[in-house]
Amino acid sequence: MDPPFQPLHIGNKIISYTTQSKVLGLIIDNKLSFNSHAKQKLKECWFTWHRLTKKSTRHHGLNASSSKILFKTVVLTKLLYAAPIWLKDNISFFKDFYARVILKVSGATHHPPNELVSVAIDIPPLEISYQLVTIKFIIKALTSDYHMQGLVLQIEGAKANRYHHHIDLTRQFLAWKTSKNSLKRSKIKPTREHPGQQC
Repeated sequence: MDPPFQPLHIGNKIISYTTQSKVLGLIIDNKLSFNSHAKQKLKECWFTWHRLTKKSTRHHGLNASSSKILFKTVVLTKLLYAAPIWLKDNISFFKDFYARVILKVSGATHHPPNELVSVAIDIPPLEISYQLVTIKFIIKALTSDYHMQGLVLQIEGAKANRYHHHIDLTRQFLAWKTSKNSLKRSKIKPTREHPGQQC
């Protein structure tokens, strides 16, 4: 299959096009599916988690609390890096990995419902963690300078309402925060004549 563009000639060198490139730790492919990045991230998470827990069992080694802390601080932070960009359409890649982590941390001998165990061991489902990271990103972007706000809105348009739900939640939060601050400013301090009176 012929490439969509002809190779670039710079001096005596030929610069060929590639189907993917790594920028700031994120593998960007020409289809913007981020499948390659998700697969690479899954390998890294498996490797790190195995190194951390390979000598731990239900009877010796790391206890549940230590395993949970290590997972959240070492593995989950690695997994959620740039998550608003690539994770939404690739969460299924991590289903088995996340189930194994929950089973390991809980010390269960069988496979209980992941939702119940997640609550019990305080490890949110990956979908919830993704939602939290994305909303934090959008809050920071929409309260930043106008260039960042414009970028988020461009992404929103280009991705066919990819972040529509998150932006709605963010706007509700910002509206609530604004009204709360306005209410605080509108309160009148008590006077000496009426020390308990407030508006």
